[in-house]
Amino acid sequence: MENNVRLELLFQNANEDLKAKKYEAAIDQLNNILEIEPHFGKAYNHLAWINNTVFQNTTEAERLYKLALKYAPDYLAVYYNYSLLLSTIKKYSELEELLKMAEQVPGIDMATIHYEYGIMYENIGDYEKAMHHYKQNAVSTLSENQVEIAKKSLDRCKAKIELLNEYK
Repeated sequence: MENNVRLELLFQNANEDLKAKKYEAAIDQLNNILEIEPHFGKAYNHLAWINNTVFQNTTEAERLYKLALKYAPDYLAVYYNYSLLLSTIKKYSELEELLKMAEQVPGIDMATIHYEYGIMYENIGDYEKAMHHYKQNAVSTLSENQVEIAKKSLDRCKAKIELLNEYK
């Protein structure tokens, strides 16, 4: 128990370093955590995020996100972060698998999951499924801003369908 508290405090320090864009310090803190406890999944998530967003090393980020999922399957952030990476690198079958897993995690924001499904289906050209998920996104959120984003996404899909039908 005492070790868990210490690890969580170290993790919070690393998180503060990330917020302050002190990436080297955050990496040191996260690696220190993993030296103490190699199964501390949240540290892998944060290292993956740094590799993806700061260093644009998607291969290493993907490896680390997989470890985060393995060791911290209930840590919500890994689903959101990893889905953004998979969408960016166009690994849609893996993304769909991840989103299905995320749906089962208690506390997950289903509005966000539906939005990620919508983006995925829109990117692969399945506009009907994309629209279904954008609608689900809109009705699952309490954010007026997100409802407006969903409406714009729906309009974009409708325009693409019309364009495809017009120029057959």
